[in-house]
Amino acid sequence: MDWLFGKSKSDEELIREYERSIKRTIRDISREIKRLEIKERHLLVDTKNKAKNKNYKAARTNAKNIIILRKNAQYLCEAQGRLETVLIEITTLKCQDAVIKSFRNTANIMARLNKKSNLNETRSVIEKFNKEKMVMEMKEELVLENLSDEDQEVQNDTEEVINKIFDEIGIELEDKLATTPSKILVEIEDPLFQRFEKLSQ
Repeated sequence: MDWLFGKSKSDEELIREYERSIKRTIRDISREIKRLEIKERHLLVDTKNKAKNKNYKAARTNAKNIIILRKNAQYLCEAQGRLETVLIEITTLKCQDAVIKSFRNTANIMARLNKKSNLNETRSVIEKFNKEKMVMEMKEELVLENLSDEDQEVQNDTEEVINKIFDEIGIELEDKLATTPSKILVEIEDPLFQRFEKLSQ
């Protein structure tokens, strides 16, 4: 039936049209209030002039018209305030509608993702991940243990070489002690010899 009555408008389109209509009405009311204020000022000037000329009847008529203008302006101000309140409510409804749409879209996306992901498959993936993580941790521990063993082996070899050097130095010192005691005392005071002594302690 769109071809007969025209295409039906969505709620968003209706809200936008209603909002534009309210804003246009508020502008029209503002212009009318200004027009009434200008007319009131002119009547005040004319009323003063008639009163000065002692035309009291005309002055009284002008005063009555001024009161009517003020009441009309007050009524228009109240109507403008109500329309502005309605406009604020429309803006609030639009924000609420946008939030609801965001929640709806998010829920739909989550539902599609949940349909794509099988619970059993997800559990299997998590178990596989934990298993592979455990294997990697075990490999890392083995590597660290091997490195520690290698360090210990290097340290042992180093100690063996140092001890052999010290033994050779000790044997050499014993030979020299049997022949030249004074010369050995000089070697003991030598800085290089003192460093070897500190390392052997």
